[in-house]
Amino acid sequence: MPEELREIYRDYQDGKISRRDFISKAVLVTGSLAAANGMLGGAATSDATAAMVAENDPDILTHNVEYQGKAGAVAAYLARPIKAGKYPGVVVIHENQGLSVHIRDIARRLAKDGYVALAPDFLSRLGGTAKVNPKGGGISNIRETTPWRNVAEDVASGFAYLNVLPDVRRDNTGLWAFAGAAR
Repeated sequence: MPEELREIYRDYQDGKISRRDFISKAVLVTGSLAAANGMLGGAATSDATAAMVAENDPDILTHNVEYQGKAGAVAAYLARPIKAGKYPGVVVIHENQGLSVHIRDIARRLAKDGYVALAPDFLSRLGGTAKVNPKGGGISNIRETTPWRNVAEDVASGFAYLNVLPDVRRDNTGLWAFAGAAR
């Protein structure tokens, strides 16, 4: 691979240029859109891993927390910027795998972008994700094990929890959900 192409690829991996910019520059070097796209296809796995925000990232604080829900304690993962200030709050709704490594990473990404992110474990009423889904696969009957009313109650309690945190802007809270999560 020519050094110029390696440099373009490193810039893309490091987030210095967008995917569109990478493709445009790689086409100029290789003379082929197929070759440029092929480079990205082979790198998809490493790009996804590289994009994760480490738990010990110096710009954020992370905590496993519990807050009071309607039916008892709700376990959750909280990520926030380390810099003092008031930030928008976000409740992150997980998909059918429960409070997974991926959802924790989403919370950290949001914290890195200036949000206080709360990712509740909606399987808390059943003992938590580790008990209900120990292998990390999707739970095919999540609608039965975790009815939408329970999720709605735990989300409402999650917003109440966020609103008592001193670094959350009470006038600017929202929800982040994944396809199929809130069905």
